[in-house]
Amino acid sequence: MTDTATVVNHWTDLSEWTPGRSLFACYLTFETQPQLHRLVAAYQDELADLGPIDVIRPQWLHLTMQGIAFSDELDPGQADQLAAAVRERLVGTASCEFAVHRPMVGSDGVYLPAVPAGRLAELRGRVAAAAGDLLAPNPLYALPGQGNGTFSPHVSIAYANGDLPREAMLSRLARVDAPAVTVPVREVTMLNLRRDHRRWAWTDALTIPLAAG
Repeated sequence: MTDTATVVNHWTDLSEWTPGRSLFACYLTFETQPQLHRLVAAYQDELADLGPIDVIRPQWLHLTMQGIAFSDELDPGQADQLAAAVRERLVGTASCEFAVHRPMVGSDGVYLPAVPAGRLAELRGRVAAAAGDLLAPNPLYALPGQGNGTFSPHVSIAYANGDLPREAMLSRLARVDAPAVTVPVREVTMLNLRRDHRRWAWTDALTIPLAAG
């Protein structure tokens, strides 16, 4: 969260992320969560005509867990080894849930904080430990907002693609009267993440289930 008066373009260049390059990463994804989709759509509808903003389509909604390494930095077969290591580390890890309700306006977009964060942080820690052990001594890639060991789990719903007045966004979002949504977490997704023109998208998604209950 930031208190600046202007929300700025999310799609600034990342020097290391050249066109066509993909990142092996771990996300929570929500293609089969219609209640979450409805909540997100209610807020997106208020923002859609506000100005330079990109709303995130339901199939690309996600909660960023852990960046790992660019795919072109991995040895042949190492992506499979990473997925196997994460799967082994998650054996016996119980499924959990989180809630989302009112959005926040960050420096470059709008997101729904995921609460409580404790179980999600624990889950992320297990993923990071498995990947870190396999790739050591190379560090894991820190996705935007995850440097210096920080982790504030959230589901982004829109990104600015130019400057926007924060107060106008807050005013629009305040119009929405919608109940909180509880989201079950029954699996994590290992994927190849691409940062194309004004869109985060992924391929080669592999789901790793958690234990029930």
